Amino acid sequence: MSLVTINVVNTSKKDKIEEQQMKIDVNTNIGTLKKLISEQTRIPHSQIGIYVEEEKDGKTVKTYFTNIYKTIGALGWKNNQTILVKNQGFQMFRRFIYFIEYFGPIVIILYYYFIKLTPALANTTQNMVLLMSLFHYTKRVIESIYVHQFSFDYLPWMNLLINCTYYWGLFGFNIGHFILNPNFEESTIFNKFKNIFVIFFFSCEFQNLQCHLHLKNIKEENQGERAIPTKHGFELVSMANYFWEFLSWAFFSLYVNHPSAYVFCIAGLGIMSTWALKRHKEYKQIFGAKYPKNRKAIIPFIL
Repeated sequence: MSLVTINVVNTSKKDKIEEQQMKIDVNTNIGTLKKLISEQTRIPHSQIGIYVEEEKDGKTVKTYFTNIYKTIGALGWKNNQTILVKNQGFQMFRRFIYFIEYFGPIVIILYYYFIKLTPALANTTQNMVLLMSLFHYTKRVIESIYVHQFSFDYLPWMNLLINCTYYWGLFGFNIGHFILNPNFEESTIFNKFKNIFVIFFFSCEFQNLQCHLHLKNIKEENQGERAIPTKHGFELVSMANYFWEFLSWAFFSLYVNHPSAYVFCIAGLGIMSTWALKRHKEYKQIFGAKYPKNRKAIIPFIL
């Protein structure tokens, strides 16, 4: 057993805890370290954020350690390494957040279809909206439980509120209220292409699933570490899963051809673009010259 001394400095004003020293095995991972710090500080381990401050190009840069599987030895921490600890506030289990935000639209859409509309009054577009909606969100629930691999298990509780506003409000209640009601009239503008739009929707959903499986596989192969994705659209963009999801909703919107669907699609593109640009920047910082220079964030050759 190889031990190193870690200096733990608490930066949270509400937790008045003095600097502590801990002797830790170099094979201890970040997840276990958080639990050890929790025992010493009484801060719930789910709320503990660990980071170091370094001077780079005349600026103080904070590096957070979020991969709970990364060991102290793999991080290169030496004896008397100083780490900063911050109480990040109430956190929620990440998989639970994802389940709730994706399960909500299923319940809402079913309510509007069976209670507000009733199957007997539903037209072809409304039946297909039900099918596409249930397919997408059921897929996302299953992925959240069985496919997604997380480097850190907890997220701030505000994420649940924000994400539910988007998925429950902009999709569930928005689509349900304007489309799954007896007064909705089918658009005839794209009649010749409607079947094609449906095929493209499910094709993009399949590609989105392939992206998630690809990310899962490379994370398992690299023991939780990030690696450069290379398939299913990742050759062109950093967040191919977002690209295929955007296309899914684009074809969904064209099929329905109603402002409520376009609003959700455009809002989704805006939100996913923000996340994609941030992840794209992180990839370039992590991999440097190894990262493909021609790769965009979310829209091939454009963004």
